[in-house]
Amino acid sequence: MPSDIETQGLETAQRPSKTKQKKSAHDAQRVGEALCALNDTKLNAIQMPAELREAVVAARHMRQHGARRRQMQYIGALMRRVDLAALQKEIDSANFEGHEERRRFKQVEIWRDELAAGDESRMAWLEEAFQNLEKEHLRSLIDAVTRSNAEAERRKAGKALFRYLRQLVS
Repeated sequence: MPSDIETQGLETAQRPSKTKQKKSAHDAQRVGEALCALNDTKLNAIQMPAELREAVVAARHMRQHGARRRQMQYIGALMRRVDLAALQKEIDSANFEGHEERRRFKQVEIWRDELAAGDESRMAWLEEAFQNLEKEHLRSLIDAVTRSNAEAERRKAGKALFRYLRQLVS
């Protein structure tokens, strides 16, 4: 029969060290901070326990440093019951979608500016890349931008061109 010393040795060998426990707690707290940084739409898209969601929402409204720090520690404690890898993957996916949307938005802005400047190569590329492009409608939108004398009219026509290009990409 094993002695008490041998039993304690087996228990400590199976248990992670204190350093590893602290590291995992800090990792959980970092994932919690990432959750707090998400906007409402992205936060609602992520699946998590209701208690954790409530804690994250409460932390977002806290302004005092001490209260927020304690709430983040509470979130870290709640995160111990959640699969951190899966949650981090969902957060990364939500952030990537946001980055991708911003990239597309900026690309459409560049196309709009090139078309308004009279870039025929961009027009030819768009006709080739998007089969559902209405050439006459696009040309009329470009003409409205270039023919406008007043700044307000030019801005309005530019917005209409942008909306059409954005719809085309979607």
